[in-house]
Amino acid sequence: MDTFEIQIPAGSGANKQLPDPYLLNYYESVDNRILWIDSAVSEDTIEIAKKIVRWNAEDDDASIPIENRMPIKLYIASGGGDAYAMLVVLDAILSSQTPVYTVNMGLAASAACVLLIAGHKRFAMPHSHALWHSGSGGLSGTMEQLQSATKHFDTMDAQLQDLFLSKTKIDLKTYKKQKDKDWYFTADQMLDGGLVDVIVSSVNEIL
Repeated sequence: MDTFEIQIPAGSGANKQLPDPYLLNYYESVDNRILWIDSAVSEDTIEIAKKIVRWNAEDDDASIPIENRMPIKLYIASGGGDAYAMLVVLDAILSSQTPVYTVNMGLAASAACVLLIAGHKRFAMPHSHALWHSGSGGLSGTMEQLQSATKHFDTMDAQLQDLFLSKTKIDLKTYKKQKDKDWYFTADQMLDGGLVDVIVSSVNEIL
């Protein structure tokens, strides 16, 4: 049997280092189309949208029927964050022909809750929670600028209301009653309200 010998150049300390286990795990997960939002939704989160677009392009180029495509799995444990970064990922999920599964791993709050309900199939772990609210922010500027910004945010709020009502079982009357509060959901309440499709007790049910 042939044998092989790896030559490491003398003085090349970098070549002797093992790969970072964190990076190995990350790239292994990406190979399986597994992504995480486990910090605040931010500009960095837009990388998820890029991957969703890339995988759709790969599936299209390979002419893989939608029903045969490897799903993209987005695990969520986040207290929310930037609304505009959220919108980028939201539209990537909604427009994806390749199925995107979203999984609430602990807390999906605010912007993260929007992304949770957007999934083509939505999962929750038994002790996970969700929070929906109207968001927060501050404005400054001239009276005209404040009026323009207020009109803009009212439009965004209406869009998110339409999304929530279309992706859940909750009616408009209940939504209007609750939307200005910090509206918390347990896993059972998420299931009853249609924010998720199933509660799973093992991640093996999703993998």
